[in-house]
Amino acid sequence: MLLQNICLADNNCRGDVSAANCADCTNQSIAVAVQDCLKSKTVKVWFTWCYLRYSDQPFFSVGDKSSAAIYNSTDSDNPTVASQGFNFLKGLAAAAANQTLMFQAGVLDVGQSGKRYGMVQCTRDISRASCSKCLDAD
Repeated sequence: MLLQNICLADNNCRGDVSAANCADCTNQSIAVAVQDCLKSKTVKVWFTWCYLRYSDQPFFSVGDKSSAAIYNSTDSDNPTVASQGFNFLKGLAAAAANQTLMFQAGVLDVGQSGKRYGMVQCTRDISRASCSKCLDAD
């Protein structure tokens, strides 16, 4: 369904970002969208602290399995560390849907291999049940 002359937009900041930093990030994402995507009808701009999305197509409360990940390859070949990391992220995912902002972050200490950081978040236009289902990737 094409909406004539309508633009739907959503901005979402990480659950642990201050309002001032969220506003700054939002302004930066708008500037990037205007500068780099001026003629695009569907845009997603991801930054570390926020993302901006707009489209001429309805997307609110519609499942979107896109994601962003930042990682480094430290000990990625170590199966014990990989297993611990997987279980750590599953725990964050299980907790996120029950949080007010549907956001959960944590730190995993894997001894000599250092620390691993994780974060999961759902947009607040979906229900807690939909968030839980989306994050449950067994």
